[in-house]
Amino acid sequence: MPREFLSRPSAAFQPPANQLRSRPFPPPTDTHNETEPGANVESKGHQLEQISFAPPSTTNSLQTKIDTCPSSIIQRNHSKPKKSQQKRSKKQVGLVNSTTNNGVKKPKISKPQKTKKYKIGMHGAKKSEQKRLSSLYNIKISGDSHESEHTIGFEPLNQTSGLKRGTAGRAKELENQAPAYQEIKSSHRNHIGTGNSNTLDDSGFNSSSYRETQRNLIESGDISSAVQSNQLGYAFQSDFQTLSHSKEGQAANDSFLNMVKNMDLFTYAQNNNNKNVKVSLQQKVEMIASRKMAQLGRYLTKQEIGEIYAELLN
Repeated sequence: MPREFLSRPSAAFQPPANQLRSRPFPPPTDTHNETEPGANVESKGHQLEQISFAPPSTTNSLQTKIDTCPSSIIQRNHSKPKKSQQKRSKKQVGLVNSTTNNGVKKPKISKPQKTKKYKIGMHGAKKSEQKRLSSLYNIKISGDSHESEHTIGFEPLNQTSGLKRGTAGRAKELENQAPAYQEIKSSHRNHIGTGNSNTLDDSGFNSSSYRETQRNLIESGDISSAVQSNQLGYAFQSDFQTLSHSKEGQAANDSFLNMVKNMDLFTYAQNNNNKNVKVSLQQKVEMIASRKMAQLGRYLTKQEIGEIYAELLN
């Protein structure tokens, strides 16, 4: 049987005994400086100048000109426009600065921006995430340096669907919507969740027991512990703490934090249907705490836990 999460003593990482995850994370009780929503907020209205777009009345003068105009001119002006004129008129409709008959410029109509299908923190947004991290840390983040780490693997979230990984439709959507971040490539390759191994790693899991544990946890609605079990694998890697302080490691930590921040809903397959589980603030705090403990190799102080709450609430 695999050891329970955060239960095995280690020289580098000694989590609490006989409990699956670390739960002594009460939110800070000092709320004297909190302000209730809407308090001391002034509502300042702005007077809008009323502008009339109605053209001046020209009915009488126009009628006079029509009455005195020769019939041949009236007939010519009302004749069917040539094809070239029709094409030109159609083109003018799409111009931003085209004008109406009275010389008033038409307002510019902006096309609605195409919304991104996947947001940062999802596997499907890995290219955007790599680009963001490259710009933020001034290093190249790509498949050569980092890999997309599914904190809850495809096998656990897809287990009962009968769908084959990578197939178009529901299976692909499940994987692309799954929580993922950019982890250092060597660390990801050494994780028990990557590939298949029957040998127990230092966290107490082999590949099968790791995935089965994650499946049981997500079915119980405990997304936090499922993600913590993923981070446990990194906590026992001998070089993980050293790598965490490199630029590549800092980028991975940043990516993990953004994944958790955006993880409001977790979706997994339950036979022929998908099931959604809401992720609470408390669970987010626990997930981030597990990452920080893996980095530091120790428990977090109450102050450090409070800082996580503050960061998530900002």
